[in-house]
Amino acid sequence: MGTFINSRISFLIVFCAGLLFYSCGHNSSKDTQKDRDINLKVFELENGKWAYQIDVNGKTFIYQNTIPAVEGIYPFETEEDAFKTANLMVQKMQSDEGGFPSLSVDEVKALKLKGL
Repeated sequence: MGTFINSRISFLIVFCAGLLFYSCGHNSSKDTQKDRDINLKVFELENGKWAYQIDVNGKTFIYQNTIPAVEGIYPFETEEDAFKTANLMVQKMQSDEGGFPSLSVDEVKALKLKGL
């Protein structure tokens, strides 16, 4: 009878460990790209230049007051330039699986932003 109890306890331990392992790796409430609430704001700075902010689920995810990816510090000269850049970032956020989105120099140059 002692062997029967030991085998049931062993089975229960293995079962619970497997269940825990499975639930950690397959969390249905895991933050997926489609579940995120992404909001984009473009605004004018005090110096007359432009910036954008991307919020995810109500929290600031990206604040960008200069043109990303290019060497040097170049502000956004127009609202349209900030919006085009931010919109590209949002598109990448919606399509990429995980990780922090980034822009390449070629992607930024393709936007034909003023001041570059």
